Amino acid sequence: MLKLLQGTNRADRANPAEPKPHGDLVEPPAYFGEEERQVWGYAMTHAPKGLLKMIDSSHMEVWVNALVAYRIAGVEVKNSGQTISAANGATVINPAMSIQNRQAILMMRAATDMGFTPSSRSRIVLIEETPLDNPFAKFKVDY
Repeated sequence: MLKLLQGTNRADRANPAEPKPHGDLVEPPAYFGEEERQVWGYAMTHAPKGLLKMIDSSHMEVWVNALVAYRIAGVEVKNSGQTISAANGATVINPAMSIQNRQAILMMRAATDMGFTPSSRSRIVLIEETPLDNPFAKFKVDY
């Protein structure tokens, strides 16, 4: 799957026995508050169906937490400005700017890994899996 995400997948180098994770990712972690649950729900509603699996929950959790922290820091920067006055009177960069920048990096890394950016999404190929125990599944026709 990583090669599909990175756009380096080649049939002659494909692993026919590549592990396929099971269980679609659905529910957010129990500790999430209302804002995290809203962000999680938005992502789950708009992510390609079948893309995120249970094993991806930590990536999704990092992405959601980073986005929420990014927004909180953004409000602080908006309210206080990009620079603030230090105790000694010197003008310094608002610490919320550093928080926002760190969260943006985490958020974008997780987003890229999960196919949430236009460039990473263009490298994903979702293949509908057929059950191995039914040799006739590939002939199924929906009417």
